Amino acid sequence: MINYDIQLKVAATQMEPVWYDADATITKMIGFIKEASENGAKLVAFGECLIPGYFFHVFTDNVFEGWMKHDLNLMKNSLELDGPEMKRIMKAARDYSIYVVTGYVERDGGSRYMSEVIIDDSGKILLNRRKFKPTHIERTICGEGMGSDFKVAKTPIGIIGTTECWEHTQPLITYAMGAMNEQIHVSAWPGIHWVSDDYLMECYNSCLTFSRVYAMQTQTYTIVSSGVVGEAAKKFFCGDNPDKIALLNHGGGIAQIISPGGTYLCEPLPEDEEGIVYADIDLNNILVTKSFLDPHGQYSRPDIFCLNINKDPKPRTVVKNEVEGDLSVEAVNKSFEEEEE
Repeated sequence: MINYDIQLKVAATQMEPVWYDADATITKMIGFIKEASENGAKLVAFGECLIPGYFFHVFTDNVFEGWMKHDLNLMKNSLELDGPEMKRIMKAARDYSIYVVTGYVERDGGSRYMSEVIIDDSGKILLNRRKFKPTHIERTICGEGMGSDFKVAKTPIGIIGTTECWEHTQPLITYAMGAMNEQIHVSAWPGIHWVSDDYLMECYNSCLTFSRVYAMQTQTYTIVSSGVVGEAAKKFFCGDNPDKIALLNHGGGIAQIISPGGTYLCEPLPEDEEGIVYADIDLNNILVTKSFLDPHGQYSRPDIFCLNINKDPKPRTVVKNEVEGDLSVEAVNKSFEEEEE
């Protein structure tokens, strides 16, 4: 049974990370978590790769220069799912009794992924998922997710899901998430506002446009959260180089909450300002919208179109019939509980 008779306050953030410093970024993030909780929010969402910061150096530097200057630092400050940094976020969610959804750079062995985690108000990880296809030059840094990364978390405050950035351009992803009866969606973005030209998408407005389309196509409440490109970012990635400064525009912050019918529910913050926006949501409104059209139900034609998703995870190594190298969320939660006892 799907419960729609749920009302709650949710929060969207736009925050500049402490670039490539996981510990300092999490400390700052916990301040946002505390503030959102004290203002009555039951869920707070953060942007793509917020910890330890989106890797803008792949755009501002040539590949070799960026690798030599930044890559080791980024690697060391990427989070392991069962690491102490993740457990700080889990503890904050529990201490402030709030659901936390955030993007982060995940390190698994020697590989990295653009990942998102949903943590409940008891500090338990409900799901961890990886971006199915890093976009463009992001693929020089991070690996791909799998079909098993398309999932939702069924919770007392609703069915929650999340995807990142240009994943929202993929109609099949949108359809897959909607078919899982998602009710609250976190649309995570890095906080990006490139100089545009005819051959390049105007990223800033596209973030909101795709998020709004997602809300309308899936009939979800869509929480849009992002990073911010501030003076610290320009100094970190560009220094005094005018060519690099010209590439990385100031601002790019987006925090918005969108209704299942596509209505913006918040007054936006200035794009170069950090902060939180809030909205009170009623999941009964999803039923109102779906009564008009339900693209995954009565408004579909399964006799003509059918989406097939391969959700079987592919282990990297099988030794003596035992799968190695795949850390389970259950193991992380058990370790967290044992450490807190």
